[in-house]
Amino acid sequence: MTSKLPTSPRASGWPGPRRGWLVVATLAVTETTSYGVLTYAFGVFLLPMQHDLGWSRTAITGAYSLAIILSGVAAIPVGRWLDRHGARALMTAGSVAATMLVLAWARVTDLRAFYAIWAGIGVVMAAVLYEPAFAVIASWFRDGAERTRALLALTVVAGFASVIYVPLAGWLVQTQGWRDALVALAVLLVPLTVLPSATLPGRRPDHLERQPGQQPATPPATNGPDGVPLARALRDQALWWLGAGSLPPPWPPPPSPSTWSPTFASSSTPPGSRRLGPGSSAPCRSAAASWSPPLAAAGRSRSPPRRSSPSKPSRSWSSPCRADQLE
Repeated sequence: MTSKLPTSPRASGWPGPRRGWLVVATLAVTETTSYGVLTYAFGVFLLPMQHDLGWSRTAITGAYSLAIILSGVAAIPVGRWLDRHGARALMTAGSVAATMLVLAWARVTDLRAFYAIWAGIGVVMAAVLYEPAFAVIASWFRDGAERTRALLALTVVAGFASVIYVPLAGWLVQTQGWRDALVALAVLLVPLTVLPSATLPGRRPDHLERQPGQQPATPPATNGPDGVPLARALRDQALWWLGAGSLPPPWPPPPSPSTWSPTFASSSTPPGSRRLGPGSSAPCRSAAASWSPPLAAAGRSRSPPRRSSPSKPSRSWSSPCRADQLE
């Protein structure tokens, strides 16, 4: 009489799907915050730093480009670490380092120190962003359909990083200044990245329930192959639609108002304003007086906006003028 081999993940020593989805939920929290603070919030601090420190926009954004390059280089040793030791120590250390580097960013006064900080942030990105998170999910979900759902759930939730942290960073900069805003974001990293990362499993799932001297558990069998043949992938219409959507449009972008020709700018003036020769700012000044209060304020008009008479209903027009012509 032979015993029946175990077929369930738990019986074969492989953790069940419930624990895997707890890992997904934890990573969703950490990825949303890490992306929001380390990537999306950078654009919010660009102009305040430029005005306060006197650095050029090119010099500031160069540090971010350096971080992206170093993140790709560091991804190779990070992947090897994940294969051997799991994600808990790596992502926790990376989250702690991210907190310290953001605090250092808040106190930076030298451009070389700023580049050194962002070089460190680039290495940290490789340890806390999507790449290690996807590797963790791929190792926990051996079933192809279940793994796809887990990756989709993580991507959808973390996609709200810009929606959450760009307005939050803007509000913090407006109310506290850019340095204190960075301190506040660094404080958020502790409960939303450091502590959740410390709860991740310290070992790969095939090592969790292995006894001393026992071989790693074999992944449970799946009903279908893990991959898709290349010929079948090339016949998939979704692949081509995604590729087409990533291409730039074939037509050139519309010209900015500063590059409009005098003829086009003259033809775009509101009715009732005089159309003068090229380079004249009289139509712009007359149009600024009849625009709505927000547009008049954006043009730094010193006189209060005039109210349109009942017999002449106001109409909305896009400004063909530069900012210096609206004064």
